[in-house]
Amino acid sequence: MSITPPPSTPDSSVPVPPPATKQGNPVGLGSLIVGAVAFLFAIIPFLSFIAWVPALVAIGLAIAGLVAKNRKKVTPAIGLALGILAIIVGLIVSLVGIATVASSVKDDMDQAEEAASVLVPLVYEVSGDTATASNITYSTYDDNNSGTSQVADAPLPWSITSDVERGGAFDFNIYSLSASTGADGGTISCKITIDGKVISENTATGAYAFAMCSGSTSDLDD
Repeated sequence: MSITPPPSTPDSSVPVPPPATKQGNPVGLGSLIVGAVAFLFAIIPFLSFIAWVPALVAIGLAIAGLVAKNRKKVTPAIGLALGILAIIVGLIVSLVGIATVASSVKDDMDQAEEAASVLVPLVYEVSGDTATASNITYSTYDDNNSGTSQVADAPLPWSITSDVERGGAFDFNIYSLSASTGADGGTISCKITIDGKVISENTATGAYAFAMCSGSTSDLDD
């Protein structure tokens, strides 16, 4: 017959250590403070561009505070959340700021271009001592647009007027005009006028004589 020994009782003479208490977390507190600063930077235009710097510092401190033993986790958790939130909000505010500035600059450029751009009259003229010009050819290269036209057996004097843009985005325009006599000869003249100023004129005489005029908007500044 076996005898079961009585259960052992703890020796009251041996002290039992009390459970460890969680202490404050200065690193976590630092992450909370830096995270709050980062979030403040994130919501302020222009400062939002550098909000990621304190935000990353806050995240680093928060991680160190979270892994520390026997330390309170509330403050580093809040610091981590503020750091991440600061990066997201800072990115959004920065993108909105860039878009706003770009739109404002574009509007200012458009307004400046509209203010500087005006329409002025362009006149092609052909005259002579003959009844008609055998052929008239005129070309315009204006603000990246070009075109050429011809008129045969045009009664003299002949002219055509159109409006061209002066001071546009591509303020370099080229104009040309040519006219010729027929087999009967004679004298023929061409002239190009922009905004009342003659930029080119020429005269030719004889059978099948050929008068050529050409100029550009740079001639207006001469």
